[in-house]
Amino acid sequence: MNVFNKKCLFLLIGLLIICLGGFFFLSRQQGESKASIPQKSNSLGPIRLVPTPTQTLLFSDNFADNSQNWNVGNEAKYSSIINNGVLTLNEANHKPLLEPIPSNSLYDDFTITTSVTLLTGEQNDSVGLYLRANSTTKQGYSIAVYGNDTYAIAQITVDTSQKVHTKYLATPQPTSILHPKGQKNNLTVIMKGADIVLLINDTVVKSVSDGAFAGGSIMLFVENGDSSDGVTAAFDAVAIYDAPERLPN
Repeated sequence: MNVFNKKCLFLLIGLLIICLGGFFFLSRQQGESKASIPQKSNSLGPIRLVPTPTQTLLFSDNFADNSQNWNVGNEAKYSSIINNGVLTLNEANHKPLLEPIPSNSLYDDFTITTSVTLLTGEQNDSVGLYLRANSTTKQGYSIAVYGNDTYAIAQITVDTSQKVHTKYLATPQPTSILHPKGQKNNLTVIMKGADIVLLINDTVVKSVSDGAFAGGSIMLFVENGDSSDGVTAAFDAVAIYDAPERLPN
């Protein structure tokens, strides 16, 4: 091999080494760059879901009949009727018509859920739940939905002269979650210690705290306001569970 050919061979080998070195250097740099880019996480973080009650069932009724022995009947300007799968309450005496859960049990911490439709009534007429109630003095917590598409949470007390006092824990207020009069609303209330959580149509709308009443009866109710001729509401299901381990936010 002459000198020229040897020089060409050495030159080709040198160029090959340089190219291979550059290739490995670039590959390493690209690998390091990829490793340094934060990867997008697949985790969406905590998702706030409104829980479906999975606790122990304490009471339920879908009003297929009156096998649970609800206090149905008619009195002056009051009526309570089970028919066609609903419990219909009508009141025209400007006083709450209270329909106790017929289990005769007292409840302290629990979850209650019911489906209710306000059929007739004006802006001050209401339907809802009376919780931790004293069946004698009628003291307890009122969870009410009104004819003007608002809701409220109140502490009800009665003094020695039998005068009723209402202390609002959540003053009457509107929410887009609430369906208007004539449409069904699902009401769920969780009571645990002093905490009261209200869900309307499976969405948390209000959480309050009050320790006035630790336990008592559960009642459904309707009440017509001073300017109303009467209110009618239909309940088509009610269920009571024990309280969940954790409250929804």
